[in-house]
Amino acid sequence: MVKLNEKADILLKLFVEGKSKRQIARETGRCRNTVRKYINEHSEKLSKIDRNMEKDKLLSLIESLVKEPKYDSSSRNKRKLTDEIISEIIILLEISRTFTDEEIN
Repeated sequence: MVKLNEKADILLKLFVEGKSKRQIARETGRCRNTVRKYINEHSEKLSKIDRNMEKDKLLSLIESLVKEPKYDSSSRNKRKLTDEIISEIIILLEISRTFTDEEIN
C-alpha cells in the first residue's frame, strides 16, 4: 500500500524534479500504472479548484488532495509463506550475494 509520504514523493518528483512517470516508477519501485494513477488523481482534483469556490467545498477538495489512499483488498487471495517459498527466497538471496561479491571484486 502506498503511504501518504510516498504519494507526496511521487508528486514532488514530477512537479519539482521534472521527472517522467517512468523514472518515478523506477526510483520509487512502484508500478507505472500506480504512479500514473496518483498523478492523474492529483491533476483532476487540482483542475476542480476554482478561485470563486465556496470555502467549505475548497477545504473539502484540499483535504481529498492530501488524504491517504484507500484500497479494496477484500477480493485479494490470502498468501501463506511456505517452506518452499522460504527456500526459494534463500536461493535468490545467495545468487544476489554472489553477483554483489563479483561486482565488489
